[in-house]
Amino acid sequence: MPYFEGVVQSFANVNGHQPTYSVGAYGSGAVCAALKQAGLVRYTWLSQPTGWQGSQSYQDWAIRQGPLVSHPPFQFDENIANGDFGAFRISFENKTELFAVNLA
Repeated sequence: MPYFEGVVQSFANVNGHQPTYSVGAYGSGAVCAALKQAGLVRYTWLSQPTGWQGSQSYQDWAIRQGPLVSHPPFQFDENIANGDFGAFRISFENKTELFAVNLA
């Protein structure tokens, strides 16, 4: 908890107590539930091991890690998103100055 309290406070301090980014956590159901109940995270990514405390009953996840999938030569975890999961979104509306090139 102290680590996440520090993260939340640091994010708030950087932008005048109006954090730009939301905090999320990856872990067991017990860890995700405790951090979310304390108001320290907005998003939770439930780890795959179902034997970890609270993992079988935790349903308030934004992402749930699935089992290892093998498609040679690749292996990856199959993850499931549940609505808004905190992904970055880039909007280019009225942001042309970001791409301005000064050729002078």
